[in-house]
Amino acid sequence: DFHTYTQRKMAASLYDSGNGSPDGLLGGASGSRAGPQSPSKLRIRQLSEKLVGLHQGLEDEKQTRREAIETKLKVLDEKLNRTQISEETKFKLLKDQIQKLQEGLATERIAREILDERKTKELKLVESSLSLDLNVEKQARKDAEAKLTKQIDEKCFAIRLDLAKEKKLREEAEERTAKEMSDEIGRLHENLGSEKRIREDKFD
Repeated sequence: DFHTYTQRKMAASLYDSGNGSPDGLLGGASGSRAGPQSPSKLRIRQLSEKLVGLHQGLEDEKQTRREAIETKLKVLDEKLNRTQISEETKFKLLKDQIQKLQEGLATERIAREILDERKTKELKLVESSLSLDLNVEKQARKDAEAKLTKQIDEKCFAIRLDLAKEKKLREEAEERTAKEMSDEIGRLHENLGSEKRIREDKFD
């Protein structure tokens, strides 16, 4: 970045101002071989080393922060993944429950339709059976009434026939009795006449 670029430019300038080589600033061995250094060059070398150390510290700090941020991002990502998995699990569970509920409702609806159809058939069968029973009972009652009427008619006819026979017999008996009485009365008259004539003949 810009800050790092600026630090590097300053370090390069300091190197150039020193021994003309980074080895002179960093190692110090070349400077020793070249002879004693002036205080300003020593100061420049110290500042250069300080800048290099500061730059390295900044890089280390940036790396540490980067690693911390990456760790936090990784933890957050794992947490999000776990949350997503948990939400997906909950959603799948809820979806399964809804599907089971829908299947249960569909099964219940089909069972209710089958039950309604069966009850309707049973009701029609009962109605048909009742109607048939009523027709059979009506026919049986009609047949019984016709049979009873016939029996009554036959009984009345037999009674009327018996009464007619009895009347005829009674009339015949009355006729015989009347004839017998008439004959008896005739004989009595004849007897009385005979006795009267006999008495008259005696008196004469």
